[in-house]
Amino acid sequence: QLQVIKKSLYGQSSSMKRKGENADEKIIEEITQVSVENEISRFTSDVFLSSNTMKYLVKRLKTISQKTIGTLINHVKKGAFTPYAFEMTFGGSGLSPIVVDLGNGRKMFLTGKVDRVDILDSDGNVYVKIIDYKSGSRSFNLQDIFYGLQLQLMIYLDAVIKSGLFQEKTVLPGGVFYFKIKNPIVKSINRLTSEDIKNLIEKELKMSGLVLMDEKVIHALDSEFTKTSNVIPISFKTDGSLTQTSSAADEKTFSAIMDYCLKTASLLGNEIIKGRVAPAPYSSGSKTPCNYCIYKSVCSFDSDTDSPRYLKALKKDEIIEIIEKSEE
Repeated sequence: QLQVIKKSLYGQSSSMKRKGENADEKIIEEITQVSVENEISRFTSDVFLSSNTMKYLVKRLKTISQKTIGTLINHVKKGAFTPYAFEMTFGGSGLSPIVVDLGNGRKMFLTGKVDRVDILDSDGNVYVKIIDYKSGSRSFNLQDIFYGLQLQLMIYLDAVIKSGLFQEKTVLPGGVFYFKIKNPIVKSINRLTSEDIKNLIEKELKMSGLVLMDEKVIHALDSEFTKTSNVIPISFKTDGSLTQTSSAADEKTFSAIMDYCLKTASLLGNEIIKGRVAPAPYSSGSKTPCNYCIYKSVCSFDSDTDSPRYLKALKKDEIIEIIEKSEE
């Protein structure tokens, strides 16, 4: 389902790049219908037509795609960042693989795809924004980065910044985000107007992530909000400062986090070389990967008798302080 929706999104990249295009709901609906149908037709079998259940799935895919694409186009229109690349590939026929130094002359090469890269070209600087589309409940979490569970976005951001794509420009981080692909249901005990419903849906589809602590960049990501953004995880107090719940970091902190992720990847690479691949699941409150693991039948870890690694809950300021000190 996620792949069909992603492909339909990429098929409409030109619509998202033309910021001035007046794509109303009718146009988005028509484009979405065709795009999803085109992707489904690529399957060699008629699996999507095999039963009423599958036909309902197709209908649901179209609904989710329409809601997602409409929201993403609206995000682009609200800001000054422009979509630069869709499915930017590292390795293979794309850019060079991401190189992680393992020490002692050894290197690890990482390949993968960035779902979307947006840029802001301003005053000789290029600010880079990374977006990863997710269908599950994945959200940006500094604690997951600290414990090595969520390295992808920051490593991709670092790779794009160092790629040499924007020569004669100073390339800086603009932000990293997860966008959840879903069809939110809004609830209210009050009578809602169509505009109220639209705002509630936008809030449900707000991206999670980390934003550069720069007023110019913040308003380039969402130029229409004054207090709380429905696009990015940013809110302002009455005095104009950021709220405690805002997810933002200055350039120095962004750089420290990217370096920390690369060092963590290097440590993991060396562990692989040493043959250390024993099961070592973690526990964070009630959250543990064992709940969703499909390899329980071949894993020697018994979740009923063995104890997982406990990940201590840390505050955002604590994590940033530890990461910045590790750079020193």
